[in-house]
Amino acid sequence: MTTTYHPQANGQPKVSNWEVKQIVEKTVNPSRKDWSTRLDDALWVYRTSHKTSLEKLTSANQIRGKKEAYWAIKELHLDPHLSMEACLLQLHELEEF
Repeated sequence: MTTTYHPQANGQPKVSNWEVKQIVEKTVNPSRKDWSTRLDDALWVYRTSHKTSLEKLTSANQIRGKKEAYWAIKELHLDPHLSMEACLLQLHELEEF
């Protein structure tokens, strides 16, 4: 919503559009003729991605978050490929619902 009553929201559509554009630009062919076929995938990635701004996190927090995730995988003897497949399966089930 971009009205005079919500001035804090005026920049959000521009940021969202820029982020989706960045995703599409990284996935299309150099000729850029297939962008329309990649748009659905780019929107899905944008909608399901974690939206924490890296600018709000300190470098230590960024590294610590990664280390904690790796520690959990190592400690629980989890296979990262199997867990990724399970996550993708759950996301596909949600899309079908």
